[in-house]
Amino acid sequence: MYKVKDLRVGVAVFLSVLLIAEIYFMVSFFTHGLFVRYGYSMGSLMFIPYLLVILLLLSAITISTILIFYGFFQRKEWTLIFSKLFVGWSMIWPIWGILVGLNLVEQVILLLIYLSLILLLNTPLIKEHFVKVFRFGKYTLYKRDVELKSGKRLTIYFFSEGTPKSGTPTTLPEGYKVEVNERSKMPYLKKI
Repeated sequence: MYKVKDLRVGVAVFLSVLLIAEIYFMVSFFTHGLFVRYGYSMGSLMFIPYLLVILLLLSAITISTILIFYGFFQRKEWTLIFSKLFVGWSMIWPIWGILVGLNLVEQVILLLIYLSLILLLNTPLIKEHFVKVFRFGKYTLYKRDVELKSGKRLTIYFFSEGTPKSGTPTTLPEGYKVEVNERSKMPYLKKI
């Protein structure tokens, strides 16, 4: 079972590696990458007709990266699919570089980084980040699996104001409603 701290680290690793890879790609593309491979340079006259395409590419990468960061921080459901599509699209460039024989080691490393990002996006750690967390006032609903003396596993749900030592934030389970204890003023789940 993952802890909230592990979850934050996983998200931070994904976003940091994605940002570094995209910045590196943009710089290398214009300095010694595919752009240069096909005979273009920043000062060539042939560069002018391709300015629109280059600006479109840079805009797409920049806007997509901003959207991914926004989606991760806001825990938007579309972000996971969009991130996979974006990283998949980004993998086309190193594959193309490998096919034309351009800086093979660099392209293979970049491809492996993108493959690692795809794998990271498919881990339970990242998927858990996008679970709709149920909140009731200042309390967050958590769940934890416990093993009874009989050996049977049971999932317990509890509310917490802070981050508990164990348990993961979760959605409101089906067939339950929230009630408030009269004495302690703490919320709890009750079967409908």
